[in-house]
Amino acid sequence: MTLTQLEYVLALDRERHFASAAAKCNVTQPTLSIQIGKLEDELGILVFDRTKNPVTPTETGLLLIEQAKVVIQESKKLNDIVINSREEVKGELSIAILPSLAPYLLPLFIDSFSRKYPDLRLTVRELHLYQIVGRLQNDSADVGIVVLPSEESGFYEIPVFEESIVLYLHPDHPLFEKERISKDDLYGHNMLLTSAHWNLLRNIPGLEEFSRVSGTGNIRYESASVETIRKVVERQGGLTLIPWLATTYMGERRKKYVRYFKDPEPKRQIGLLSQRGFHKQRMIDALKSAIIESLPLQES
Repeated sequence: MTLTQLEYVLALDRERHFASAAAKCNVTQPTLSIQIGKLEDELGILVFDRTKNPVTPTETGLLLIEQAKVVIQESKKLNDIVINSREEVKGELSIAILPSLAPYLLPLFIDSFSRKYPDLRLTVRELHLYQIVGRLQNDSADVGIVVLPSEESGFYEIPVFEESIVLYLHPDHPLFEKERISKDDLYGHNMLLTSAHWNLLRNIPGLEEFSRVSGTGNIRYESASVETIRKVVERQGGLTLIPWLATTYMGERRKKYVRYFKDPEPKRQIGLLSQRGFHKQRMIDALKSAIIESLPLQES
């Protein structure tokens, strides 16, 4: 049994067609078929039922396929460990990031990070926290960029930076004339918050209670985008909460809609989430440094 044979098995399981699987593996169809046949002969089982169209794994084959996924994934870690020991930043890094962070944080560092490490192949996905956790657990993501603490056990949390939470409000709002706003000022005012604000506000003292889905009039917003709600406030009135990084992309006109809180300002902790004993630690360290170096100076 070889790793190559197991990779062929996994390719055929994904494609369910010999020609397609061979193309994905960059080999001829006879080569892939012969190697899978040799594996089946060695183990004395049929991994695939070839009489069906598309090709379908047998009951025993399904068990072998699940174990093959583990073996292939673990074998890749061996190479990562060797690269990590050489103080090189190269290989593959799969990043998962929250939608409440991606539009503001990614543009700051992703281009310079990829140019600084041309031998590092990056994959970036915007995912909700539960999806990030799932992908980290099954090794389909290497690191998550999230709000800390994650409240998930079995992971290593790496703090990176703190970000202020600010108010965005329409000029017609009663609080617009205030230069600084306290948390107590918010009571009695209907803030426009959505499901996107759960990750924005959770674990922030004094603001957790506001992390609820709300709306205006007879409209209930279930948007996953803080940016969408900001634009609604701009057009229809009211107020909402946004991360400070969002203000760095605004022109002077829109910055007039921003109000900061009185001290102590509410802030959220942004950090990295990875599995303990992570074998790509050098890549993680490089990612952390790239994010920190890209951050603009926070106003206050």
